This record gives sequence, structure tokens and C-alpha cells, in this order.
Amino acid sequence: IQVGMTLPTEGFAVNDAAKGNEGMQIWLDEINGNGGLEIGDEQREIEIITRDDRSQVERATRMYEEMITEDEVDALLAPFSSTLTAATAAIASANDTFMASCGAASPDIFNEGYENIISVDEVTTNQGPNQVSSLVELLDIESIGIIHEDTELPANLADGVVNGAEENGVE
Repeated sequence: IQVGMTLPTEGFAVNDAAKGNEGMQIWLDEINGNGGLEIGDEQREIEIITRDDRSQVERATRMYEEMITEDEVDALLAPFSSTLTAATAAIASANDTFMASCGAASPDIFNEGYENIISVDEVTTNQGPNQVSSLVELLDIESIGIIHEDTELPANLADGVVNGAEENGVE
């Protein structure tokens, strides 16, 4: 089974991708060390095809298109970034290729109606209420300030915190 993914060698997604790749390698070694995935009545090993997206949206979309059309991968692992996954999920969907995401948690991606994209992460807007609830319980806070970078993931996290504050009566 060939699975395509990108790993950046530079840019904003390098650190998260490196950590995610370590986890993916542990999973891959475990699966292939036990004979691969059971598909029907046969065991099939997984081969990972990687490309460098350099944390660039245009390059990532081109890399995913090439993995689908040239490498003919069976499935995709999404980039380790909501920004990059938002762009590449559209490519996977247009080519009817399964994509699993373990590094993108923006709800916008999963509200697009893609039928072949899944996430193993909890979307960011769901994380805020739990975090605020814990702060209220542990620290008895009455108000909270939110400062965030103006990019997709931090903005969605901030929205979740705002929702959590409203739900918990926090100003």
C-alpha cells in the first residue's frame, strides 16, 4: 500500500511535521513489523512516499497532485498544518483519494463536505470550552484575555476559547 505525504524541510510547519513524522514512523514500523495491514485475506506492507512541501501552499498542492497522478498512491496523509491541509484536501477530494489528517484541526477543513477526508484530531473550536472550563475550576478565573497570531489554527483556537468563556460565564 503506497501512502503519500509531505514533510517540509523549511518554513512554519517544520517542527510540527518533524514531531508528527516521528509518530508516523513508530506506527509504520509497528504495522510493517507485524506483516502489514490486513486487507481482505492478505497482509500488505505500507510504503510511505514523501515529498518536500517547504511549508508552502502552492508547492504542497503540486506535491499532492503529483503523488496522486504520477506516483498513483493508494492514500494520503495530510500535511502537518491546517493551512496546508486546507489546500491539499481539495486536491484529494477532487481526485477521490482518501486522506487522513493528524496535524490539522481547523474546523473549516472538515466543514467543506469532503467525503474522503478524516481527522484524528479534535477540531480546534471544540478545544477552547474544555480549556476554559478547566481554568475556571482550577483558578476560579472571572475574565480572560486572548492574544493570537492571525493565521487559521490560532484564530480557530481563539474562537474556541471565546466560546468556552461565554459558556462558562467568563468575561
